Amino acid sequence: MQCTVKKTLKIIKGSGNDAIVQVKENQENLLQECEKIYIEGLPDSKYKTVEPNRNRIETREFSVYEKSLWEGKIQSIIIADRTRKVFNTKEQAFKESFERSYYVATYKLDAKEAYKGVREHWFIENKQNYVKDVSMKEDASRIRKNPGLMGRLRSVSLNGLRKLKFTNIKSAMYELSLRVDKLMNLIFNHPII
Repeated sequence: MQCTVKKTLKIIKGSGNDAIVQVKENQENLLQECEKIYIEGLPDSKYKTVEPNRNRIETREFSVYEKSLWEGKIQSIIIADRTRKVFNTKEQAFKESFERSYYVATYKLDAKEAYKGVREHWFIENKQNYVKDVSMKEDASRIRKNPGLMGRLRSVSLNGLRKLKFTNIKSAMYELSLRVDKLMNLIFNHPII
């Protein structure tokens, strides 16, 4: 798997672009290098946020280590620590969880920029992929022949519903499945821009 990451980063850099890539558990060597850098060194920059949201408090702390790896394909190592406190109404107490993620960047950046880049990724992930997984049950799909075709159809449908200004995709799918006349009216009477 590590070879794939090296190739991907080489392609990204070769095209004149940059990226932040999460280091997964199946990338053992790279993950060990990131852990070693975290344990042995001091970060070049840190950034912390505390976000209270309904019944939970999320604390995110990003540390960036400027370190050149893989013949310069990697310029920064990013460690993201997330602590989540969720209030349990039955027990009237907070339950705490902790998660650490490692990322590599093909360019030098500070911790605030790293935070912004990772958060923007999750915004896209939540907005697009989460809806496809949960509302459209993409992960539960049993389609084995040409699954990419169905994936593109889901994406077109999702983008179409958003274009028609639906905010709750699951409700829109349910409503339009019951009212085919409304769906056809929306399709044929909506200006395409």
